[in-house]
Amino acid sequence: MDTRLIIFVCGLAICVFGGIQLARMIYRLTVMDAKARHLPYPRFWGIFNLGGNNGGGNILLYLLGRRQFPIKDESIIDPEKVQHYKQRARLALAFHLIGAVILIIGFFWYFN
Repeated sequence: MDTRLIIFVCGLAICVFGGIQLARMIYRLTVMDAKARHLPYPRFWGIFNLGGNNGGGNILLYLLGRRQFPIKDESIIDPEKVQHYKQRARLALAFHLIGAVILIIGFFWYFN
């Protein structure tokens, strides 16, 4: 196989992996927050935040709507677990961005 194609495919794989992991961490953080606030259907809110092609409008709706529900159960939100999820989300975002850069470079190099 051509080296250019391998770089293109590797960039695509890294980008997709980072995106999936980032979505997973956002889902977990949202579900944890929704359970602590006793929002109805916490898993729905987790999935709701992942969907949409409008640039994150769904997460804004969640953040505005959750103001009506103060945190009722502090035991659900483990600060150590939250920091772990945030750190993994940052790492996933870095993978996603690095993969996108490699993908773009590979795209222009392969189709040049």
